[in-house]
Amino acid sequence: VVATWGDFLLATRSTPSVAKPGTPIGLRLRAVDYRGGGVAGVPVTVELVRSEWDYDAQEQKREVLVTGTVRTDAEGRATWQTQAPATGGSFLLVARAMSGNREVTDDTYVWVPGQGEETYEQASESIELVADKGSYAVGDTARIAVRGLAPSTPVLLTKEARTLTWYDVRQPTPDGVFDV
Repeated sequence: VVATWGDFLLATRSTPSVAKPGTPIGLRLRAVDYRGGGVAGVPVTVELVRSEWDYDAQEQKREVLVTGTVRTDAEGRATWQTQAPATGGSFLLVARAMSGNREVTDDTYVWVPGQGEETYEQASESIELVADKGSYAVGDTARIAVRGLAPSTPVLLTKEARTLTWYDVRQPTPDGVFDV
């Protein structure tokens, strides 16, 4: 028996994950059912949250700075954009959606360097791995396509369940497809 919290899950990614103060930051998200298909029309509340550790109280303090709402498209995808705060720190981008009477959430961090810190991503460097099928039988070969910035260096591929069960380092092909 597989028990899940909701009828779908949310997967989020901040773009970029490191941002200069005052520059655009975004959240890419996807609502996915447990067969891997996108869930269309899901209203999702998104928040930019300042997250700091309070040493005196010995607890995490969170302050919601900006809130917005998006709805997933036919593929279950949505994007949301705001500005990076003017002050540095660690921030959460939180996505929340209802599945029946339960709240499904996911979050991702974005770091905004403070004054005097100069570590920035110059471009959004992300990839998405796309499988040729939703499930495989023993002995099948999976064809995994890399969508996004094509890797130019060898790529570490892993198969994981509860533990790492297989790994290999592969040189990418020009079309960005790996047979696994």
